Amino acid sequence: MKRMKTFMDGRWLAVVLAGGFVACSADGLSNARLDSATGDPTEDTGPDTDDSGELLADAAWFALDGEIELIDGSASVATINIRFLADEVGEGTLCTDAFEVLAMQPRDVPDPLVFHWWDVVIEPASGSCAGAERLPSSLRFGLGELYPQVVAGVDQHGLGDVKDSLYGSYASFDAPVGDGVDQTTYAYGYAGTEGDRLGETAAVEAGPMPDGLYLVTAFYLFELPPEE
Repeated sequence: MKRMKTFMDGRWLAVVLAGGFVACSADGLSNARLDSATGDPTEDTGPDTDDSGELLADAAWFALDGEIELIDGSASVATINIRFLADEVGEGTLCTDAFEVLAMQPRDVPDPLVFHWWDVVIEPASGSCAGAERLPSSLRFGLGELYPQVVAGVDQHGLGDVKDSLYGSYASFDAPVGDGVDQTTYAYGYAGTEGDRLGETAAVEAGPMPDGLYLVTAFYLFELPPEE
């Protein structure tokens, strides 16, 4: 079972769905940390450099953001936005890449908390950020019920008053980021349409989710695989 590190209180947390249940544990290997920055996708898509053009820090973690449009319960349009962050949380976002989703295939959900679940394929080599080539090219991604341990991120990002309108975002990865797309599923962020984020709706208790364009925001970060 993987761990998630929070630099806000120094504890190790796991927010995972494994074997059909949600668990918290201090066992396992370091995999993801709590993002104590804004968590919102940055508008600056270029690398963070000094006057000489050198990168100020090496990317060590990534945040899985994105946009997905649902029509009649199916994904119509999807974009994966990856924020790259340094090992020191104070460095903030170093660079952001937007990846076209090359394939998106629906799968059976891994847990009742997850309403929609897809195989997703991107092309890491198409990214412009340093470290993009180290991203996994395939993953599973889902939307569903807002997981309680992610509510802290919703509050921190100024959306606590509309949390009942929001949904949760979930992902699984092959090694070395995760332990297999069919194994551990991570509850890592939240999602909502413009109306959801204004509190104009109430989140449904079971899928399919209503039609709309959902903005996905990461709260937990995943460890970027080392260079080969």
